[in-house]
Amino acid sequence: MSLPTLNYDIIAAIASKLNAGALLNLALTCRAMRQAIIPELLYARASLSLNDETMHQDFVVSFCRSIMAYGPVVANAVRHLEICIAYLHSRAVADSLREALEKTVCLRGARLCYASPHGHEPWIYNAIASQTQLTHLDLFDPPPDALIVLKNLSGLTSFKFAGHIHTYLLSPNSSLTHLLSNFRHTLEELSLHKVTWFLQPLRRSGPNTADDLVWPALRTLDLDVRIRYGSAFDLAHCFPSTRTVSLRTYPHASAAETRYRYPPHIESFTGRWDEYVDLVDSGSSPQHVRVKEIPTKPAFTSIELASQLPHSLQSLVLAFDEDGVQLPLNLLEHIAECAPNLRSFYMVWTPVLSADSNALCNLIEKMTAPLVRLPLRYLAFHVTAHLSRASQGGDDAGPSSLQMAADGFLRQIEAIGPSLTAACIRVSYPRQGPCVGKYWRAREVPCGELPGQHLVEVPEELGCAGAAIYEP
Repeated sequence: MSLPTLNYDIIAAIASKLNAGALLNLALTCRAMRQAIIPELLYARASLSLNDETMHQDFVVSFCRSIMAYGPVVANAVRHLEICIAYLHSRAVADSLREALEKTVCLRGARLCYASPHGHEPWIYNAIASQTQLTHLDLFDPPPDALIVLKNLSGLTSFKFAGHIHTYLLSPNSSLTHLLSNFRHTLEELSLHKVTWFLQPLRRSGPNTADDLVWPALRTLDLDVRIRYGSAFDLAHCFPSTRTVSLRTYPHASAAETRYRYPPHIESFTGRWDEYVDLVDSGSSPQHVRVKEIPTKPAFTSIELASQLPHSLQSLVLAFDEDGVQLPLNLLEHIAECAPNLRSFYMVWTPVLSADSNALCNLIEKMTAPLVRLPLRYLAFHVTAHLSRASQGGDDAGPSSLQMAADGFLRQIEAIGPSLTAACIRVSYPRQGPCVGKYWRAREVPCGELPGQHLVEVPEELGCAGAAIYEP
């Protein structure tokens, strides 16, 4: 089979496995690759930035010329398009881009970010509205009338929307709600940021009607919303099949005591502690939990916190935002008892440390000890250490404390055994520069060789890449 007759998606997948040098060599030595495939791969995921930098302007001009010159060969290859406009260099560039967008009719995904101080260009949204194969749309602070232009768009499976300057209202008659209602039966992922929530779900004894605000196919929900007084934050009604929820809500003062209603089968949750408690009270037993703003005043007990954790919990991230947190020393012991199947654990807190240079090391060892009996694959601590004046006498106070803590941490986690594939500790010294850390990963043991040290220290870049898999 010759290159030009191969399926485009197969060629794209093969090319993604090649490094830049190999791809360039293939382009130079293969005429079919150079004439047909390279233009398609180059613009399959196009990112256009219109600002006052000449280099970005030149790429936009090149993009437009290629589409106009090659026609459908390139235009139909553009599957994902990102346009960020901060400054329109000239009317000619805008007109060229408009003509090019009119020919890109096979878009699967689009992201529009418009921050021009000279008003918006409605033709950009007209071009998106005309797409018939679009499944993913990401809008950053669009002008309000853009939502009216997009009102007939349908078939999206993923929709991300973020406000910034403009004000957006999610109410029964708003343009945003009308647009979302077009995707009631197809939307699987929804992200709304900087939006005011003012929905009152319609409740009927019979099946949902056409005007009911329910998205039954939605699986992933990410909300950063302000809840207006008098609205009902009823996620169970609006998104009954959601499995993954991430919340940042800001209730009206008069509605601060309002309890949220959640779908019954949440598997992954990110949000505040009070939101998580409501989730557990609703009957959900999530397997992956990330909670922040955990209250420590008035004092809470370890049992109170750990009792909210389901027995089936797989991963847990705890973030205590208050300074000077005195965590009960038996907190992690109770967590280990209540969540015996935990695979990943990450905790962020700001403890009270004495002037003793061993204080951080002792604290890390005490916190780590109860966790060694769990089948952990990842374990991490992030400590913001407010050291007293007596412990800040030298520039090496931070690094030396970190090294001692790392040694104690490593002694403890080696007892976990071969299940542990990555670990780290990070320490922030507010008066001594940025965060510093130590990272370990499981050592690869050749077949037939007896394992020695299970974990080996790795550079920060490699350690952070591994941590990104487990941390939010």
